[in-house]
Amino acid sequence: MMAIGGSLPRGVNPDAYRRIITIMRRKGAATLLDADGENLRCGIRACPDYIKPNRHEISELVGRKLNSLEDFIQAAEEVRSQGVGTVLVSMGADGMMAVADGKRYLAIPPKVETVNNVGLGDSAVAGFIYGLANRFDLKDCLVHGTAAGTATAMKPGTARASKEDVMAMVPRIKFRDLTEG
Repeated sequence: MMAIGGSLPRGVNPDAYRRIITIMRRKGAATLLDADGENLRCGIRACPDYIKPNRHEISELVGRKLNSLEDFIQAAEEVRSQGVGTVLVSMGADGMMAVADGKRYLAIPPKVETVNNVGLGDSAVAGFIYGLANRFDLKDCLVHGTAAGTATAMKPGTARASKEDVMAMVPRIKFRDLTEG
């Protein structure tokens, strides 16, 4: 598994994401892209296994404002039609959604006091990858990702949640299967 994302150094062409993902996929590695704007658009051309845009990033990607959960599902399906395996959409306090082949899930965190907005998406990606590394199904990967982002939101400054913090949050995450509508 390879996760790639964030901003690129000045002067590096966003196509670098496409090239890196292409190389890793040729080597048999699953890939997860967490980027925005042109970096995300270029990376998607290599058909990563997973992408994790936030609300704003997926809205920008499909070129329209998204309001309802159904809007986000439709946008994720549009992105999947470009060759992406699974689209994870982080939606802050509203949770994280996963849209994959025939699956539409939503993991909803409990209401918590947010003291930190730094690195929540990175923590969510780490929790999701933890699930993949432990061969969890998509539902449990999504729950662990949501738990990791939520637990980090409760840490002051730039601190990240510990594994114990995340595991304590897991049973507090609500899960909805949106597949049937």
